[in-house]
Amino acid sequence: MSRMRVFVVVLVCLFAGVALSLAQSTLEGEYISNPGWCPGIAGNIQVEHGTWHATPFALAVRGREFLLFHKEVLASTDDFRIYGSDVAAGVDPDAAVIPVLAQDGALLKFANAGVCPRPAMHPIDDGPHGCSGESSWNPRPANLQLWNGTFLAYTVNAVGVAVQGFHDQGHGSVAAHGPADMGGTMSATRDGAFFQWHKNVDNIYADWAVGQYQFVGKTGRPIFFSVDLAAVGLAGSSLNDRRASDVYQGMNPPAADQYGAIPRIASDIYVGGLDSSNILYAAGTRQWGTLNGWDVDAWTVLNPPGNGWYFSVTMGSAGAPGTAVAAEAVKGGDLFETAGGGTNALFRAEASLGLVAAATDNLDAVEVDQQKRVQGTNDTALAGVYDRPRQWFSLRSGSTYGVLAFGGAAVGPNDILQINANGDLVIAVAGGALGLGAGDDLDALAIVDSDGSNTLNPGDLIYYSLVAGSPALGAGSPADIRCQTLGGAACAGVTAAALGLLATDELDALDLRISETGNGACCHSAGTCTDSSTEAACVAGGGTFAGPETVCAATQCPSAPGACCASNGTCTEVSDRACLLLPGTFRGAGTTCAATVCQPAPGNDECTGAYAIPYDYVPGYEPPADNTYATIPPYYAPPDPPYSCHDHMVFAGEYGSGTIWYSYDVPPGPGPGRSLYLTPERAAQYYPGGGGAGDTRLALYYAPSGDCSTLVEVACADNAHQVSDDHDHALCDYAPLEYRDPAPGRYYVQVSTVYDVQRGNTYLSVYEDPVAATVPVPALSSWGLALMTLVLIGAGVILLRLHRRVAT
Repeated sequence: MSRMRVFVVVLVCLFAGVALSLAQSTLEGEYISNPGWCPGIAGNIQVEHGTWHATPFALAVRGREFLLFHKEVLASTDDFRIYGSDVAAGVDPDAAVIPVLAQDGALLKFANAGVCPRPAMHPIDDGPHGCSGESSWNPRPANLQLWNGTFLAYTVNAVGVAVQGFHDQGHGSVAAHGPADMGGTMSATRDGAFFQWHKNVDNIYADWAVGQYQFVGKTGRPIFFSVDLAAVGLAGSSLNDRRASDVYQGMNPPAADQYGAIPRIASDIYVGGLDSSNILYAAGTRQWGTLNGWDVDAWTVLNPPGNGWYFSVTMGSAGAPGTAVAAEAVKGGDLFETAGGGTNALFRAEASLGLVAAATDNLDAVEVDQQKRVQGTNDTALAGVYDRPRQWFSLRSGSTYGVLAFGGAAVGPNDILQINANGDLVIAVAGGALGLGAGDDLDALAIVDSDGSNTLNPGDLIYYSLVAGSPALGAGSPADIRCQTLGGAACAGVTAAALGLLATDELDALDLRISETGNGACCHSAGTCTDSSTEAACVAGGGTFAGPETVCAATQCPSAPGACCASNGTCTEVSDRACLLLPGTFRGAGTTCAATVCQPAPGNDECTGAYAIPYDYVPGYEPPADNTYATIPPYYAPPDPPYSCHDHMVFAGEYGSGTIWYSYDVPPGPGPGRSLYLTPERAAQYYPGGGGAGDTRLALYYAPSGDCSTLVEVACADNAHQVSDDHDHALCDYAPLEYRDPAPGRYYVQVSTVYDVQRGNTYLSVYEDPVAATVPVPALSSWGLALMTLVLIGAGVILLRLHRRVAT
């Protein structure tokens, strides 16, 4: 099958000797300058991707496999761009490495010629942009929003199942805007938008992972952390799942040169709470084909000022006598807290985070997200795909070989790094600015947003510790917390003794401790938000309290009211959140129903309202067949049956878009009933470039009970690519369905387009057989009448001659 005239071709992508510019911040530069180029070992990512999508996974594992496989594809691509194309095991990476980590996630940054050109610099999930009938990208469905309670209750497999339909529709939407590569599983990785779109999908998964701990009674505390490479985790945790076996990569068993065959434990970020488990929040980066990889040694967000500390220590630390650190036999995975004064307490034992009490499971970095500042995406900001830019980290010595920041600067173990809003790896604070030099290695990090601006400014405080043996330590202790402002001024640190540690101990992770005051963000009906409100004052003013210690910058408040169109064509004025939960289509804050036209769904939107195809139809009969305003059901629970004939080579899944229904009654009597041949091929006159609303799926169901309660599929049609000799277009977009000699009874026909952007009039036609559909019967008033006259005249002449012979 082919979508939008996509000819699926497996290309071998050779990248040896490719010249890479330091100015290229994304993979798009390569796609533009090298047509046909794709990342991977001899095109391995491209082949893996097509192979995975052709695998018929069981529903019980399909969603989980979908999430993990595509997460690994993104991480593998980052590996390739950072370290180059060296595949020989045990050797150093190429000297000419690609100096970026993550592709720009915010925008589809280059326009392309096509039936509907891709808008330059247009947000991927924004509204209309004025391109013929294909008027918008796909917004995220309501059931996938971070604040949706149902979404948060999903299992990881259910998250994957729920997001796949959204993923498929996104591929179709982007592909409809040219070029068409995004429409086919074997060609999608040739389009730079593939990686951008999957960053969006990956961020939805991250939203879910955060929400598992963030919204428990509005008091949950997500705890983000990294661990040593050797960590194993408790059974049932994501860490243990990744450690137990190679991550699935689309081949079973994985090929020897396959990307991602070894989990990226040391550079992964996990999130946990109190349930003795953990969830993978963000897959890290490692160097394939060599002995070293990334090792995240510190991780932080902008914290408000605190009144104490959370910290972990190395496994060999002892702790001051009488402290919680001293009382723990195995310390490396435990998280402690202190207000200073030489004492400390156990805040989280390793088991609560899904770690085992062993030397392997050592915390390297930690962020206790009391203020709910860590999110997978930025749902309430400008439309787009974001790469979580407000997070900072450092890498352990030994894992920075060949890593260059954007612009070409070499990354060192004493640098504070960030993935900025453009998706570039940047050095946010150079080690030299902290007075550090060669041999110094940051070991713990916490940044305080001293002015509350939620941006990194010169007055912000940088707290850190150094690895034992760092020259800059001098006579100091690796358990001391040092402090310096971003502007270079000294600020008060904390000694090891104040933390309840010995000078010979060593800090391994650090975060600000904040005593909950009960104040938090207050959402107002006008779509605004106020920080530091008490719950009582918020509710008294008609607002909604977001929870203790929450902040407006990370709180998803509903918008001001606006017009909301329901599927029945009615309109109400509610917030964006309330509209999405109806479900409805939100027309924007401040819009009114008086100025908004809401279109109702067609009458045959559901099976129970099926439009009847008459049994005595005239060949070429066209029933109403416009699905423009058919309802969009939740991707996680489509009410209509799946199509058995869907093609794994395209991103369409087994469900259609904008389903409309027809019924066909075959009366009782001797012999078979009148056959059906259904085709939307006349749509080619209206969608000459292929695709459009002629890109359909059709299925015929027998209804043994005479209604929609039980449907048995008896025929199914999707678009098989073939070139017709007597047509000027390929028959790849116009799927015909044929069912001969039906038995008496009621039948239902399900018709849908493939992607949301392709809705419209499908020009469905009804015939008895394919010949009637492709070779119209001429009218007697034209050449047929003339031919019949000639035949009759010829017959008359012959009869006259015979008569004369008989007469003579």
